[in-house]
Amino acid sequence: IGLRIQSFAFMPGFGFAIAATALVGQNLGARNPEEAEKSGWEAMKFSVVVMSVIAIGIFLFAEFIARAFIGDPVVVSWSVTFIRIHAVSIPAVGVFFAIDGALRGAGDTRFPLMTSLSGMYLVRLPLSAIFGFVLGWGIVGIWIPLVIEYYYRSAVIANHFRRGKWKTLRV
Repeated sequence: IGLRIQSFAFMPGFGFAIAATALVGQNLGARNPEEAEKSGWEAMKFSVVVMSVIAIGIFLFAEFIARAFIGDPVVVSWSVTFIRIHAVSIPAVGVFFAIDGALRGAGDTRFPLMTSLSGMYLVRLPLSAIFGFVLGWGIVGIWIPLVIEYYYRSAVIANHFRRGKWKTLRV
């Protein structure tokens, strides 16, 4: 249930990523790196706004959404918990997807890959082990690092984009 909701919530982010890729690539091809940067930030802003609205809706209507998929009260309860934890990460996903798309448009594909890998292996997995097993938080302790990872990834990739080294890449 949670993964279906996640897929739905991520759809606009994919759209903004594709738009950012095209706009940044087009502007860099026209030798206009400042407009390329502006396009990346604009795509990110729209992505965050749209995905924040979705996140709020998913958070507020988590139980209704879960019940639409299944009637078992135990499964609904766990699904609501996952959906609400996940909803908190959705705005950060909006940042990451849009800036990832912008960097792809500039030909900078390695940095987003390394950001994703470091998020998974240096943030999410260790924190899941600590929260879920060491601290004994169980499944919720495994889900919470998902939020932390997405905020980490969005901060790292936005900072990289802000630095602007991608403007001078040769592809």
